[in-house]
Amino acid sequence: MRHLFPGSYQIHRQRGVAGMMAMLFLLVVVGFSAVTLLNMSNSDLQDTTAQNDGVTALFLAESGIERASQLFSSGTACGVALQQPATNFGRGSLGPTAAVPVIQFGAPPGIPPGSYPDSCRVEVQGRVGLTTRTIQADLQRGPALGDIAFLNPARGSSQNGNVNTLTWNHGIAPGPGVGSNRALIVGVAIRRTGTQAVVIGPLTTYNGLPMVSLGAVTDAVNGLRIEWLYAANPPIGGNPQVRVRLTAAARAVGVSMAFSGVDTLAPVDAVSLSCMGNYPLNPLCSVTPLTDKTRVVDMLAARLTTTAAPVAGQNLAWSFAAGTNVNGVRGAGSYRPVSTSPAGLVAMGWTLTPSAPPPGPFTNAWLQSALALRPVPLMHIVRWTEL
Repeated sequence: MRHLFPGSYQIHRQRGVAGMMAMLFLLVVVGFSAVTLLNMSNSDLQDTTAQNDGVTALFLAESGIERASQLFSSGTACGVALQQPATNFGRGSLGPTAAVPVIQFGAPPGIPPGSYPDSCRVEVQGRVGLTTRTIQADLQRGPALGDIAFLNPARGSSQNGNVNTLTWNHGIAPGPGVGSNRALIVGVAIRRTGTQAVVIGPLTTYNGLPMVSLGAVTDAVNGLRIEWLYAANPPIGGNPQVRVRLTAAARAVGVSMAFSGVDTLAPVDAVSLSCMGNYPLNPLCSVTPLTDKTRVVDMLAARLTTTAAPVAGQNLAWSFAAGTNVNGVRGAGSYRPVSTSPAGLVAMGWTLTPSAPPPGPFTNAWLQSALALRPVPLMHIVRWTEL
């Protein structure tokens, strides 16, 4: 049969090619649009990541400045000690803190030149990935806010028998003399028959919180040990308990003293070396504070049936005898009535008075330790800029 439209096959064939071309064009447009959107999304993601990395790096650099300020304010010297190795923090790291040699800004108004410590310029770089932010700051450490104030009264405790735990209460009453930056300092005198010591941790507390060890001295020959403990910012009001746990039962004496105006981040400015001797030589222990307006305290442990009186220039905090025989211990603490200014050597002494001749060997020995408490410093960031 003859077809009525001989050219119709060509027409249909041309229409199929056109549709295919249109479809290919649409696919190319859609693909190009997808690639464009993907590139835009990646670009936005990279911009957001870069922005977040920049903010994080800046925060790290600011944290480094705060760390340098804390170190400098607590007595760290400028120029060497502030140069610390890089430290990693999560996604980023804190670059070395470069300390420029001392920069003097001149005396603040009303303060004589030379009466305040040096100043320091520090640089800290925060790094997150390839992003870095660098901050430079000038730090100025001024004089202490004021003298360290003794907060009456002192407290203490002793037991005549061997005990594992000493407990007593030390409250700080509210009043006009109670300032900020408070510190509770506890001295513990132990008559050892072995290796007895204070247990540092949750069993040795003030107001239910663990106290921090400030060090210890030992006379192993004569069985005496003194330990120092510390609690930051004791509360005002109430009558919180001091609890000292020993590793094993012993005769022990605890004495607590509270102060305000103490650098609670680094309370100890200097500590004496081990001071020990035998009666009739009376205890005498020296400490050399490095900072102006420190307050010196000391603790005595004596294996002697004796009374102990602090020498002139010291106030007695508390004195106890734990035990009544030669295996007991006399524990006593004292403090300087005023802060030490200018900084320099401070001698702390006691006068011992035996109630009877000390019988037997090693019964007239004594051990003493002294601490200089650091005052709160003024810390100024006088200039801050991003490089």
